[in-house]
Amino acid sequence: MLKRSPNSIRASSLATSCVVITVLIPSLSLALSLLSACSGGAQQGLSQEARAPRLNYRVVASYPHDERLFTQGLALSPSGELIESAGGYGESSLSLRSLGSATPRLRQELPVELFGEGVTAMGELVIQLTWKERVARVYTLNELRLLGELSYGSEGWGLAYGPGGLVYSDGSSELRWVEHEGLTRLSEGAALEGAELTGALKVSRTISVRERGRLVPRLNELEWLGGLLVANVWRSDELVIIDPNEGEVIARVDLSGLLPSAAHPEGFDPINDVLNGVAWLPLSPTQPLPHDDLISLSRAGRLLVTGKRWPLIYELELDVSGEAEGEP
Repeated sequence: MLKRSPNSIRASSLATSCVVITVLIPSLSLALSLLSACSGGAQQGLSQEARAPRLNYRVVASYPHDERLFTQGLALSPSGELIESAGGYGESSLSLRSLGSATPRLRQELPVELFGEGVTAMGELVIQLTWKERVARVYTLNELRLLGELSYGSEGWGLAYGPGGLVYSDGSSELRWVEHEGLTRLSEGAALEGAELTGALKVSRTISVRERGRLVPRLNELEWLGGLLVANVWRSDELVIIDPNEGEVIARVDLSGLLPSAAHPEGFDPINDVLNGVAWLPLSPTQPLPHDDLISLSRAGRLLVTGKRWPLIYELELDVSGEAEGEP
């Protein structure tokens, strides 16, 4: 039997009934004043005034992806290797590989009782969440050697580390920032040899993500874009870009049809094999990223996105130029 996502156990299929109109946005200030068209996904049925503006995008490239993987999280290491967490009881794994190859350089299988979820790099460490088990597994980046497990207080869905700290989602509208003294020490260069991690991640901050005053549920995979956060909304084809200071959605990216039907592998399940997996690909890894300027960010890097059991990873360039474009 095909393993289902953790989310498919928790919710029913999401119906979509609106036609999406894509809006090109010339500036962040204008973006915050524009209205977007009604569409399916999270918050289905909200009025135009209740939705953030919608960014367009261009597909720059595509890369091979192992379609057997029930992808739960993507990240890039400082050296540019792709880190991927896959879920499913008895199928969960953690792997490192180059972007151009579907064959991993390193791969670690998780115990059958663990369901892999979001993943991120933190210095010379890799942190992988688990779903119901509520433990974060911490590995060395170069060897994927397990250093220990740290508990946390809710389900684990998405995870990201960046300029704004270590933050995770649990499938609700809440985002939680967490800390651990030993984790911080190791990520800042303390000797990894003989290191062991135990205890719990301490929540230092929590925000509720809102769009025009309404909560945005089903936040899943996370990634930092400079000082902004991007999240995919589970069982929709949309990404939301979040101001983490205010918890406000400032823009959306509609990825409907990104994986065409002709590319669906045999046995593809459109209810469960959904968009999931977001990573940031900087064009110049040595240059600091703009903090929260979408125009500058769109010029500084691109998004890597994929889905559960998708055969491809897509490299996307966000379009905030204001120039008319055709369908991506």
